[in-house]
Amino acid sequence: MFLVLGYNGAEALTFTDIEAGDWFYEDVMTLSDAGIINGFPDGSFLPAAKVNVDQFIKLLVVALGYDLENGTSYWALPFIQKGHEIGLFASGEFDDYSRPITRGEMATLISRGVAEDFDKAMYEYTFFMKDYHDQGTEEILKAFSLGIITGYPDGYFYPQKLATRAEAGTMLMRLIAKNRRVETHQLKNLMADFTRLDEDMNAALSDYQEAMGVLLEEDPIRLDNGDAIYRLEDTAIEGYRWANGDLYVGGLDDGVFSDFGYFSWINGSFYIGEIEEGLIHGRGLMGFDDAVYTGEFTRGEMTGKAMVVWEDEDTFIGSYDEGTLTGLGMHFSPGGESYIGEYQSGAKDGRGIFTFSNGLSYFGTFNQEYRDGDEFTMYYRDSDDTAFEDTVWRILDEALAPGMGINEKIRAIHDALAGHVTYDLEGYDLGEVDDQSHTAYGALVEGRAVCDGYAEAFNLLLNRAGITSDLVIGEALDEGHAWNLVAFEEGFYHVDLTWNDLDNGGISEAYYKINQDEIQRDHVIEWIIH
Repeated sequence: MFLVLGYNGAEALTFTDIEAGDWFYEDVMTLSDAGIINGFPDGSFLPAAKVNVDQFIKLLVVALGYDLENGTSYWALPFIQKGHEIGLFASGEFDDYSRPITRGEMATLISRGVAEDFDKAMYEYTFFMKDYHDQGTEEILKAFSLGIITGYPDGYFYPQKLATRAEAGTMLMRLIAKNRRVETHQLKNLMADFTRLDEDMNAALSDYQEAMGVLLEEDPIRLDNGDAIYRLEDTAIEGYRWANGDLYVGGLDDGVFSDFGYFSWINGSFYIGEIEEGLIHGRGLMGFDDAVYTGEFTRGEMTGKAMVVWEDEDTFIGSYDEGTLTGLGMHFSPGGESYIGEYQSGAKDGRGIFTFSNGLSYFGTFNQEYRDGDEFTMYYRDSDDTAFEDTVWRILDEALAPGMGINEKIRAIHDALAGHVTYDLEGYDLGEVDDQSHTAYGALVEGRAVCDGYAEAFNLLLNRAGITSDLVIGEALDEGHAWNLVAFEEGFYHVDLTWNDLDNGGISEAYYKINQDEIQRDHVIEWIIH
């Protein structure tokens, strides 16, 4: 339950040390008007002052709609008891209620007070909280993904930093009123921005193409080099036509393209947007035969934040360097697959989340488009499913024993996985192997996989056990194949778990711990993904 709040800007208290332009002003004034938060006897609010744990627990409990009186022996006791009762914190979680609360602790309490459940789709937001992997938790991420908390301009959340009264007011307001929440998914914000820009640029494109038609009906000023200039009286729009047929419509300042304009090239490409010092620079839209780039340009190059939509509706949003996606980006395919994460030279490279059309997601690292299989997790995107992690640790717990050496661990994991997984022969024979069977999720959770699923699962289990292993991509029997290169005590050797898992339930050693010469008798190594 929540209080229903509204601020009309007229009847709330005023504070001597906050102004209407402050980022927290409306939130604080709304909460003050509702009696949830108040100031000090001297009329101040002290927005930068620290908030104690007991003070914030009271604020949160009241914001959640509980009407309690202060305690007699300890003013905060009724609020602390209620907070514990409704699951905001566990007994003993705070050793001192009178100390200042951190931003992370405040976000955690708020997250527990939110009715919305955590689901795996929220992992996308880790890309916009730089300190999540070092200091974050799923509870903090939940509050961040819901737009209740935000980070600093540098992209960090700083959960260990002490919270201020202004921050407490804003977080509470966003908890109570969904319309006060903010979208913290930067790439979704970019997509919305560039979608609006695309609409604006297409409207301008129509106007400029119409102007071009009018200009070309006029008699031009012929230049010695074969180019021509077209002008209309009483208008700032001019036209320039090169001898090869390329066209420009827009402003001309002493022969230099200026401010905003439209280019049409004879190869079918065009540009509409901002211009600086004669170069395409700023925000605009460039169209090609099979794609449209909408976003930022730098000195004539497609460099900056942008959205690219291809003819088949493949859509990319992110940072571009000379027309190539580099840095953080997002991709949606018309088939329903998606990716969010890091790119290098247009390829998935670095940390990312790839989601198949059925919602199955891989959250880990990539190496030039390939899932590297070293350290990752898998889940269905719109769920709170924990089956993957549960299975990983169950297999390791059952396979490994104290005192095992590296070689013993490798063999134990190899045999445990071979006994756990069945080759997806039905899908292979029909030529319809589903996405799941190509992944560690299929091998571990469903117990059914083909070669890359076997290899990916083996790689992960070994890495979780502290053993170095890499995926090997290549061919065997003239077909694509995957296996592992594993660091045994004696050095690196190849292991093909798929071929060692026999149809009759037995386990072979034919492709266990063999050197490079031996593996290359019937395997072709194309790439080892480190």
